[in-house]
Amino acid sequence: MLILLGGELIFFVVALPFYILFVLPRFPQNTLYAFVPPIAESAHPVLAILAGLATCAAGVGLVLLLLKVFGFEHFRFPEIEELIDTTSNSELALLYLAAGIGEEMLFRVVLQTLFGILPAAILFAATHIAYWKKPIVMLDVFVLALMLGALFAYTQSFWLCAAVHAVYNYTVTILYKKRIVTLDQPARG
Repeated sequence: MLILLGGELIFFVVALPFYILFVLPRFPQNTLYAFVPPIAESAHPVLAILAGLATCAAGVGLVLLLLKVFGFEHFRFPEIEELIDTTSNSELALLYLAAGIGEEMLFRVVLQTLFGILPAAILFAATHIAYWKKPIVMLDVFVLALMLGALFAYTQSFWLCAAVHAVYNYTVTILYKKRIVTLDQPARG
């Protein structure tokens, strides 16, 4: 579990020097862009939180839709299933929080700020190496990255994007873990 946590937080460590060298100089002195304030002054806080909830719900809805349309076999990852089945909910929550923090720092705060939503979303999907042989899952990851990118563009909030990312991962996992969504059904033909 510690290796997984470290692996997710390495995104943050890699992103930090780029944030300091290339992102911060673009913004007024004495500000920590994307961190303080926690939601941009241009975004209404209630609407920002509602947008975050909508992003999470749309992401989970997309997974459920893709499962229904393409079948469960397109989502089978024995290693991930084993991790989910053998890890406590609190450990998974910690892992997904680390993923949200690390990945959103790199892909939204640094790469999206420097290059835009689309390049950041493509790179986000590309780094999910385990899914490369599952095009339906790659589509889901890419669309989620676009939605998180839009949320970040609106709120300029690292915190909100990291939280939405973590809650999305956790929600999809709990749906599987509680067998609300099961991968034991045959694929559609």
